[in-house]
Amino acid sequence: MDRVLEEHSKVGSGLHSDAIHDLRISLRRCILIAEIMEDLDPSCDWKALRKMGRQTFQRIGALRDTHVLMKWIEKLGEKGEASTGAFLDVLKKKQEQDKEDARAAIREFDRKQWRAFRRDCAKHYRHVVANRPACESLLLEIWERVRELNRSAQRSRSLPAYHRLRVGIKKFRYAVENFLPSMYPGWVPDLKTVQDLLGETHDLTVLDQLLVAQRGLVEEPVFTAWREKLENERTSRLQEYRAKMSAKSSLLRTWREGLPAEKDLRSIRDA
Repeated sequence: MDRVLEEHSKVGSGLHSDAIHDLRISLRRCILIAEIMEDLDPSCDWKALRKMGRQTFQRIGALRDTHVLMKWIEKLGEKGEASTGAFLDVLKKKQEQDKEDARAAIREFDRKQWRAFRRDCAKHYRHVVANRPACESLLLEIWERVRELNRSAQRSRSLPAYHRLRVGIKKFRYAVENFLPSMYPGWVPDLKTVQDLLGETHDLTVLDQLLVAQRGLVEEPVFTAWREKLENERTSRLQEYRAKMSAKSSLLRTWREGLPAEKDLRSIRDA
């Protein structure tokens, strides 16, 4: 929560893409942890904290998404090629409106209220994280949910299912970071890798939707070539993800082995 205030101060009027990105990451962490804490300790107003964080997160999200799509266009397109310029022009126009919305969100963010939430919620959070068995039980539940989401996505191969899986892995990552920090350094490289693979897959899907909406800007062969590029990029990332999560040495198994057995947790609770 302190990091949110720090990143909010850094954004400034320029709304640089990295500053917006860092603020969104900080807000996302708080939103997900508040979501977890809401079930563990309802005596604190986690719902109001989540609502405040989500409002700002969503309002600056459009600008961040536009930044990301522009980078993909620049990466996949030929410099000076007409279609690259046409798609970038569409995004540049959108970026201007997104900047207005983001400036309003940054201006209206209530730092005083955020500090009040921080004071009220910190002691509740510290009380929970001091109970390691409870944290391990919590992480096991979230891991089970990630396993279900992974199984569903691998079976259906649908892009919406992979997006839901991405959100689940993100929640698992931040839960490990905040509730079992001793495990985090060893797991974070792989957690970040699979999160990035699914995140880039989602970005490419959003870009594909944009191209479909703007297909009249370019001739059909050019449009088809762009979509093939996107599909190839997306396929390669999903193949890499599946390789990491489907083998006997899958990351899911590695993470599960780092958590205690359910019988051990039950014996601690019953003691």
